[in-house]
Amino acid sequence: MYQVTEGKKYLVPDTLIRILAYTIDILVIWSIKHIAIIPLINMLKLDSVRVIFDTFSIATIASAVLYFVYFFFLTYFFGQTFGKTIFGLKVMSQKGNKLTLSQVFFREVVGRIISKQLFNLPYLMILFNEKRIGLHDYIGDTFVVNEKSYSYNEINTGNYESHNHPEQMEVEPDYGKHNF
Repeated sequence: MYQVTEGKKYLVPDTLIRILAYTIDILVIWSIKHIAIIPLINMLKLDSVRVIFDTFSIATIASAVLYFVYFFFLTYFFGQTFGKTIFGLKVMSQKGNKLTLSQVFFREVVGRIISKQLFNLPYLMILFNEKRIGLHDYIGDTFVVNEKSYSYNEINTGNYESHNHPEQMEVEPDYGKHNF
């Protein structure tokens, strides 16, 4: 259980569920890329065009833009991507407030760029801390919760009692202490 504000407690999802949600998101991005972007680039005959010191192709840049736009806008407007929706996960602010534009930017753009540059190894942080917070969560001051506990808290006064789910872990709050 992760307590954000007095009386509000949230279930932290299992690491495997987060990995599966991310995998679905990557499959959605891959599908959009191969159904819409690559055919459009080929149709416009831009497939051989290179930009930025002749290093990157238009397809590579379009794929990167799609990746960041997908995660940024879905997280900002809905608090979840398609993968998170399927598994009932939601991204929340560490303080329990609505996600701000800067939080989403730092989580989904800055955090993911840093993680990609480090060969996705920072995502493994989720395995080694009890709140299952990755580097991108630390950077964005966010965390991922089970949506059912989030919805319940929005309706209820906050007296949420946990049902022991083997795939979920209870954790205590730890405001402002980011131990890497």
